[in-house]
Amino acid sequence: MVKNYVNEIKKLNKKAEVNRACYSDLHKLYKLLDNLINIVVIISSAIVAILTFADIEYFRIIFKYINQESFTLLVGILASIIFIITLVQQYLNLSTKSDESEIAIKRITNFIRDTSSLKNEENIDEKKFNQILEDYKKINEENPVIPDYIFIRAKSKLNQKIQISRYIDKYPMKKIRHIKKELRNKSIEEIDKLLE
Repeated sequence: MVKNYVNEIKKLNKKAEVNRACYSDLHKLYKLLDNLINIVVIISSAIVAILTFADIEYFRIIFKYINQESFTLLVGILASIIFIITLVQQYLNLSTKSDESEIAIKRITNFIRDTSSLKNEENIDEKKFNQILEDYKKINEENPVIPDYIFIRAKSKLNQKIQISRYIDKYPMKKIRHIKKELRNKSIEEIDKLLE
C-alpha cells in the first residue's frame, strides 16, 4: 500500500511542476504586457504634454496645411486615446494578475519541496497521504485559473525539458542545439527507444 502512496505523490509532484511552469509563463506574460502598456502610456502622455504647449508654427514645416483647430483636435484625440488605454489597463489589472501568479509559483514550489523528500519514504500512511492531497487541493483552490492554451504550452515545454535532460544524461557531450534538432526530427517512439 505504501508503494501506491509514493506513486501518487510522484504524480502530484509532476502535476505541480506543470502548474508551476504555467504560472511562471503567466507571470512573465502579465508582467510584459503591463510594462508595455505603461511604456506606451508614459511616452504618449509626454508627447501630448509637449504638444499641448508647442507652437503650431514648428509643425507647419512638416505639415504645411495644418491649422490651429486641427492641431488642437489632434492633441485632444491623442489625449483621449491615452485615457482609453489607461482605462483598459485598469480594467485588465495585469499587475495584480502578475503578482497572483508569482504567489502561486511560491505556493507550488513550497509544496514540491515539502513532498519531494516523501517520494523516497517507506512509511507513508493513509493519514499522511490524505494531508498531502488536501494541501494540494487547497493550493489549487487558492491559485488563479490557468487558461488552457497556457497549460498545454507549459506542459509541452516541460516535457521537452525532461527529454533534453534525459538525453544529456545519456549523451553528456552533445550541445543543446544539436539535441533539440535531433529530437525535433524524431517520433515519440524513436525518442523513447533512444533514451532507454
